[in-house]
Amino acid sequence: MRHTGGTVPAPEDKPANGSLDHPGALLGLSIVDAAKALLASKRTPLKNPDFAAMFKVGGLHMNSKEPAYTIGSVLTRRMNEVGDVVRVGRGTWGLREWYPNRSFKSKGEDKKEGKPSQGGSETDPDFMN
Repeated sequence: MRHTGGTVPAPEDKPANGSLDHPGALLGLSIVDAAKALLASKRTPLKNPDFAAMFKVGGLHMNSKEPAYTIGSVLTRRMNEVGDVVRVGRGTWGLREWYPNRSFKSKGEDKKEGKPSQGGSETDPDFMN
């Protein structure tokens, strides 16, 4: 490969530090991919409303009336199905790799393994027993 000596100029609206805090940074990403990118960039757990605000700035517009609720639902499904994004507090999310010695089992996993859930429910046949 031949080096021409020139450098490719960075786009004017994109910070050189790789930050995702600029317009258009999240265009074309899914909610999960955008959330993972923001978590990796910020290196700290984020709350649903924080994601919603950053998604809007980054160009990932959502049509739901309550974007924070939609984000929470999508991330909960991701946590249960894949596990790379985890709930570390109420409405607060982090990357699983940040918590290597912590278990993030959902209540649904306890039922799958034949263990009773802790809270119980009126629709659960064992609730009243």
